[in-house]
Amino acid sequence: MKQVKKRNGSIVDFDETKITHAMKNAFDASCVAISADKLREMTAAVVQDIEKTFPEQTPSVEHIQDSVELAIMREGFHKTAKAYIVYRHLHTEIREERKQEAFQKAEERTLTIRTRSGKIETFDEKKVRATLLRFVAGYEAAVAIDAIVEQLKYELYENMTVDDIARALVMVVRSMIERDPAYSKVAARLLLHKIYREVLGSGYDAAKLKEEHSRAFVRNVRQAVKEKLLDERMLDFDLGALARKMNLENDHLFEYMGLEILSSRYCMEDPKTKKLFETPQMFWMRIAMGTALLEKKE
Repeated sequence: MKQVKKRNGSIVDFDETKITHAMKNAFDASCVAISADKLREMTAAVVQDIEKTFPEQTPSVEHIQDSVELAIMREGFHKTAKAYIVYRHLHTEIREERKQEAFQKAEERTLTIRTRSGKIETFDEKKVRATLLRFVAGYEAAVAIDAIVEQLKYELYENMTVDDIARALVMVVRSMIERDPAYSKVAARLLLHKIYREVLGSGYDAAKLKEEHSRAFVRNVRQAVKEKLLDERMLDFDLGALARKMNLENDHLFEYMGLEILSSRYCMEDPKTKKLFETPQMFWMRIAMGTALLEKKE
Protein backbone atom coordinates (compact mmCIF):
# COMPACT_ATOMS: atom_id res chain seq x y z
CA MET A 1 0.00 0.00 0.00
CA LYS A 2 1.60 3.24 -1.16
CA GLN A 3 -1.14 5.85 -0.93
CA VAL A 4 -4.21 6.84 1.07
CA LYS A 5 -7.14 9.13 0.30
CA LYS A 6 -7.74 11.95 2.76
CA ARG A 7 -11.22 13.22 3.64
CA ASN A 8 -10.87 16.15 1.24
CA GLY A 9 -10.23 13.74 -1.62
CA SER A 10 -6.50 14.35 -1.99
CA ILE A 11 -4.16 11.39 -2.41
CA VAL A 12 -1.10 11.33 -0.16
CA ASP A 13 1.71 8.89 0.57
CA PHE A 14 0.81 6.17 3.06
CA ASP A 15 2.71 6.29 6.36
CA GLU A 16 2.16 3.29 8.61
CA THR A 17 3.79 5.05 11.57
CA LYS A 18 0.62 7.15 11.80
CA ILE A 19 -1.33 3.96 12.50
CA THR A 20 1.10 3.01 15.27
CA HIS A 21 0.90 6.53 16.71
CA ALA A 22 -2.93 6.54 16.66
CA MET A 23 -3.10 3.18 18.44
CA LYS A 24 -0.51 4.26 21.01
CA ASN A 25 -2.64 7.35 21.76
CA ALA A 26 -5.71 5.14 22.22
CA PHE A 27 -3.86 2.86 24.65
CA ASP A 28 -2.51 5.86 26.57
CA ALA A 29 -5.98 7.44 26.75
CA SER A 30 -7.45 4.22 28.16
CA CYS A 31 -4.50 3.75 30.58
CA VAL A 32 -3.70 0.32 29.12
CA ALA A 33 -0.05 -0.70 28.85
CA ILE A 34 1.21 -2.17 25.58
CA SER A 35 4.69 -3.06 24.33
CA ALA A 36 6.33 -1.55 21.26
CA ASP A 37 6.57 -5.03 19.73
CA LYS A 38 2.83 -5.59 20.14
CA LEU A 39 2.07 -2.22 18.55
CA ARG A 40 4.27 -3.10 15.55
CA GLU A 41 2.54 -6.47 15.26
CA MET A 42 -0.92 -4.84 15.30
CA THR A 43 0.16 -2.18 12.82
CA ALA A 44 1.38 -4.90 10.45
CA ALA A 45 -1.99 -6.66 10.82
CA VAL A 46 -3.85 -3.45 9.91
CA VAL A 47 -1.67 -2.90 6.83
CA GLN A 48 -2.17 -6.51 5.74
CA ASP A 49 -5.93 -6.21 6.20
CA ILE A 50 -6.13 -3.00 4.14
CA GLU A 51 -3.95 -4.42 1.33
CA LYS A 52 -6.16 -7.52 1.19
CA THR A 53 -9.38 -5.49 1.19
CA PHE A 54 -8.19 -2.89 -1.33
CA PRO A 55 -5.84 -4.68 -3.76
CA GLU A 56 -6.57 -2.27 -6.63
CA GLN A 57 -8.07 0.76 -4.87
CA THR A 58 -6.68 3.54 -2.74
CA PRO A 59 -8.11 3.20 0.78
CA SER A 60 -9.52 6.21 2.60
CA VAL A 61 -8.60 7.45 6.07
CA GLU A 62 -11.97 6.12 7.28
CA HIS A 63 -11.21 2.65 5.89
CA ILE A 64 -7.90 2.58 7.75
CA GLN A 65 -9.52 3.76 10.98
CA ASP A 66 -12.17 1.02 10.65
CA SER A 67 -9.38 -1.55 10.33
CA VAL A 68 -7.53 -0.12 13.34
CA GLU A 69 -10.71 -0.36 15.40
CA LEU A 70 -11.19 -4.02 14.43
CA ALA A 71 -7.53 -4.86 15.10
CA ILE A 72 -7.74 -3.49 18.65
CA MET A 73 -10.94 -5.45 19.34
CA ARG A 74 -9.55 -8.69 17.84
CA GLU A 75 -6.67 -8.52 20.33
CA GLY A 76 -9.15 -8.27 23.21
CA PHE A 77 -8.37 -4.68 24.21
CA HIS A 78 -12.02 -3.72 24.53
CA LYS A 79 -11.41 -0.77 26.87
CA THR A 80 -8.96 0.72 24.36
CA ALA A 81 -11.28 -0.01 21.45
CA LYS A 82 -14.03 1.91 23.24
CA ALA A 83 -11.66 4.86 23.78
CA TYR A 84 -10.74 4.81 20.09
CA ILE A 85 -14.43 4.69 19.04
CA VAL A 86 -15.24 7.62 21.35
CA TYR A 87 -12.25 9.55 19.96
CA ARG A 88 -13.47 9.03 16.38
CA HIS A 89 -17.01 10.03 17.31
CA LEU A 90 -15.90 13.23 19.06
CA HIS A 91 -13.74 14.27 16.11
CA THR A 92 -16.61 13.52 13.73
CA GLU A 93 -18.81 15.87 15.79
CA ILE A 94 -16.09 18.55 15.72
CA ARG A 95 -15.81 18.26 11.93
CA GLU A 96 -19.59 18.52 11.59
CA GLU A 97 -19.69 21.64 13.77
CA ARG A 98 -16.97 23.24 11.65
CA LYS A 99 -18.88 22.32 8.49
CA GLN A 100 -22.00 24.02 9.85
CA GLU A 101 -20.01 27.13 10.74
CA ALA A 102 -18.37 27.26 7.29
CA PHE A 103 -21.74 26.71 5.61
CA GLN A 104 -23.24 29.61 7.52
CA LYS A 105 -20.31 31.87 6.59
CA ALA A 106 -20.63 30.85 2.94
CA GLU A 107 -24.33 31.73 3.08
CA GLU A 108 -23.51 35.09 4.66
CA ARG A 109 -20.67 35.68 2.16
CA THR A 110 -18.10 36.08 4.93
CA LEU A 111 -16.08 32.89 4.35
CA THR A 112 -12.51 33.64 3.21
CA ILE A 113 -10.45 31.49 0.85
CA ARG A 114 -6.89 31.61 -0.49
CA THR A 115 -6.09 32.00 -4.20
CA ARG A 116 -3.12 30.30 -5.86
CA SER A 117 -1.12 33.50 -5.45
CA GLY A 118 -1.79 33.45 -1.70
CA LYS A 119 -4.28 36.31 -1.78
CA ILE A 120 -7.20 36.14 0.67
CA GLU A 121 -10.63 36.56 -0.94
CA THR A 122 -14.26 36.04 0.01
CA PHE A 123 -15.78 32.80 -1.27
CA ASP A 124 -17.90 33.56 -4.32
CA GLU A 125 -20.67 31.09 -5.06
CA LYS A 126 -21.16 32.63 -8.52
CA LYS A 127 -17.68 31.49 -9.60
CA VAL A 128 -18.48 27.91 -8.59
CA ARG A 129 -21.73 28.01 -10.54
CA ALA A 130 -19.93 29.42 -13.59
CA THR A 131 -17.39 26.58 -13.40
CA LEU A 132 -20.15 23.98 -13.09
CA LEU A 133 -22.08 25.40 -16.03
CA ARG A 134 -18.99 24.94 -18.19
CA PHE A 135 -18.42 21.33 -17.18
CA VAL A 136 -22.08 20.30 -17.06
CA ALA A 137 -22.64 21.31 -20.71
CA GLY A 138 -24.73 18.63 -22.41
CA TYR A 139 -25.96 17.14 -19.13
CA GLU A 140 -28.00 20.08 -17.82
CA ALA A 141 -31.22 18.05 -17.71
CA ALA A 142 -29.71 15.33 -15.53
CA VAL A 143 -27.36 17.25 -13.22
CA ALA A 144 -28.66 19.45 -10.38
CA ILE A 145 -26.24 22.36 -10.05
CA ASP A 146 -28.09 23.81 -7.04
CA ALA A 147 -27.71 20.55 -5.11
CA ILE A 148 -24.00 20.36 -5.91
CA VAL A 149 -23.37 23.93 -4.75
CA GLU A 150 -25.34 23.41 -1.53
CA GLN A 151 -23.40 20.25 -0.70
CA LEU A 152 -20.09 21.92 -1.55
CA LYS A 153 -20.76 24.58 1.09
CA TYR A 154 -20.66 21.86 3.76
CA GLU A 155 -17.17 20.85 2.57
CA LEU A 156 -15.68 24.34 2.89
CA TYR A 157 -13.57 25.74 5.70
CA GLU A 158 -11.93 29.05 6.56
CA ASN A 159 -8.88 29.97 4.39
CA MET A 160 -9.41 26.93 2.16
CA THR A 161 -7.30 27.08 -1.01
CA VAL A 162 -8.95 27.25 -4.44
CA ASP A 163 -7.22 23.97 -5.33
CA ASP A 164 -8.82 22.28 -2.33
CA ILE A 165 -12.18 23.74 -3.31
CA ALA A 166 -11.76 22.30 -6.80
CA ARG A 167 -10.90 18.93 -5.27
CA ALA A 168 -13.93 19.11 -2.97
CA LEU A 169 -16.15 19.94 -5.93
CA VAL A 170 -14.98 16.77 -7.69
CA MET A 171 -15.73 14.71 -4.58
CA VAL A 172 -19.22 16.21 -4.20
CA VAL A 173 -20.13 15.43 -7.81
CA ARG A 174 -18.61 11.97 -7.45
CA SER A 175 -20.82 11.28 -4.41
CA MET A 176 -23.87 11.84 -6.62
CA ILE A 177 -22.95 9.35 -9.35
CA GLU A 178 -25.59 6.89 -8.15
CA ARG A 179 -28.28 9.46 -9.01
CA ASP A 180 -27.49 9.45 -12.72
CA PRO A 181 -24.55 8.31 -14.94
CA ALA A 182 -24.24 11.94 -16.10
CA TYR A 183 -22.61 12.81 -12.76
CA SER A 184 -19.76 10.40 -13.58
CA LYS A 185 -19.07 12.27 -16.82
CA VAL A 186 -19.17 15.66 -15.10
CA ALA A 187 -16.90 14.43 -12.29
CA ALA A 188 -14.49 13.09 -14.92
CA ARG A 189 -14.46 16.47 -16.69
CA LEU A 190 -13.70 18.28 -13.43
CA LEU A 191 -10.94 15.80 -12.57
CA LEU A 192 -9.48 16.09 -16.08
CA HIS A 193 -9.35 19.87 -15.67
CA LYS A 194 -7.46 19.40 -12.38
CA ILE A 195 -5.00 17.04 -14.12
CA TYR A 196 -4.44 19.53 -16.94
CA ARG A 197 -3.74 22.31 -14.43
CA GLU A 198 -1.12 20.18 -12.69
CA VAL A 199 0.62 19.05 -15.87
CA LEU A 200 0.22 22.05 -18.16
CA GLY A 201 0.16 24.81 -15.54
CA SER A 202 -2.74 26.47 -13.74
CA GLY A 203 -3.03 29.12 -16.45
CA TYR A 204 -3.14 26.77 -19.42
CA ASP A 205 -5.01 28.01 -22.50
CA ALA A 206 -7.91 25.63 -23.23
CA ALA A 207 -8.19 27.13 -26.73
CA LYS A 208 -4.64 25.97 -27.48
CA LEU A 209 -4.78 22.62 -25.72
CA LYS A 210 -2.93 20.74 -28.48
CA GLU A 211 0.02 23.13 -28.39
CA GLU A 212 0.03 23.19 -24.58
CA HIS A 213 0.15 19.38 -24.53
CA SER A 214 2.99 19.23 -27.03
CA ARG A 215 5.16 21.64 -25.06
CA ALA A 216 4.46 19.94 -21.73
CA PHE A 217 5.03 16.43 -23.14
CA VAL A 218 8.45 17.28 -24.59
CA ARG A 219 9.46 19.22 -21.47
CA ASN A 220 8.33 16.57 -19.01
CA VAL A 221 9.83 13.58 -20.84
CA ARG A 222 13.18 15.36 -20.93
CA GLN A 223 12.88 16.26 -17.26
CA ALA A 224 11.94 12.67 -16.32
CA VAL A 225 14.98 11.33 -18.22
CA LYS A 226 17.22 13.90 -16.52
CA GLU A 227 15.95 12.76 -13.11
CA LYS A 228 16.43 9.11 -14.16
CA LEU A 229 12.73 8.36 -13.95
CA LEU A 230 12.72 7.28 -17.60
CA ASP A 231 15.25 5.46 -19.80
CA GLU A 232 17.52 7.92 -21.61
CA ARG A 233 16.68 6.15 -24.88
CA MET A 234 13.28 7.85 -24.70
CA LEU A 235 15.07 10.94 -26.03
CA ASP A 236 15.87 9.07 -29.28
CA PHE A 237 12.23 9.53 -30.32
CA ASP A 238 11.01 12.64 -32.11
CA LEU A 239 9.11 13.89 -29.07
CA GLY A 240 7.50 16.81 -30.89
CA ALA A 241 6.17 14.57 -33.67
CA LEU A 242 4.77 12.05 -31.18
CA ALA A 243 3.16 14.83 -29.15
CA ARG A 244 1.31 16.04 -32.23
CA LYS A 245 -0.08 12.53 -32.78
CA MET A 246 -1.97 12.48 -29.48
CA ASN A 247 -5.76 12.58 -29.80
CA LEU A 248 -6.89 14.65 -26.83
CA GLU A 249 -10.56 13.92 -27.50
CA ASN A 250 -9.94 10.44 -26.13
CA ASP A 251 -9.50 11.94 -22.66
CA HIS A 252 -13.25 12.57 -22.64
CA LEU A 253 -14.07 8.87 -23.08
CA PHE A 254 -13.29 8.23 -19.42
CA GLU A 255 -15.85 7.72 -16.70
CA TYR A 256 -14.83 9.21 -13.37
CA MET A 257 -13.54 6.03 -11.70
CA GLY A 258 -11.38 5.02 -14.64
CA LEU A 259 -9.76 8.45 -14.77
CA GLU A 260 -9.28 8.54 -11.00
CA ILE A 261 -7.51 5.16 -10.97
CA LEU A 262 -5.33 6.01 -13.98
CA SER A 263 -4.23 9.38 -12.62
CA SER A 264 -3.67 8.32 -9.01
CA ARG A 265 -2.02 4.94 -9.62
CA TYR A 266 -0.39 4.92 -13.04
CA CYS A 267 0.44 8.42 -14.29
CA MET A 268 3.94 9.61 -13.40
CA GLU A 269 4.36 12.36 -10.85
CA ASP A 270 7.15 14.70 -9.85
CA PRO A 271 8.85 13.00 -6.86
CA LYS A 272 9.47 16.37 -5.20
CA THR A 273 6.21 18.26 -5.71
CA LYS A 274 3.99 15.15 -6.03
CA LYS A 275 2.27 16.83 -8.97
CA LEU A 276 1.44 14.79 -12.07
CA PHE A 277 3.95 14.71 -14.92
CA GLU A 278 1.49 13.49 -17.54
CA THR A 279 -2.10 13.62 -18.76
CA PRO A 280 -3.90 10.42 -19.87
CA GLN A 281 -2.80 10.73 -23.50
CA MET A 282 0.77 11.46 -22.44
CA PHE A 283 0.62 8.32 -20.29
CA TRP A 284 -0.47 6.14 -23.23
CA MET A 285 2.18 7.67 -25.48
CA ARG A 286 4.88 7.08 -22.87
CA ILE A 287 3.81 3.43 -22.57
CA ALA A 288 3.88 3.05 -26.37
CA MET A 289 7.36 4.58 -26.51
CA GLY A 290 8.64 2.26 -23.80
CA THR A 291 7.16 -0.74 -25.58
CA ALA A 292 8.87 0.30 -28.83
CA LEU A 293 12.34 0.94 -27.37
CA LEU A 294 13.84 -2.30 -28.72
CA GLU A 295 12.13 -2.18 -32.10
CA LYS A 296 14.23 -1.54 -35.19
CA LYS A 297 13.84 2.01 -36.49
CA GLU A 298 12.73 0.85 -39.91
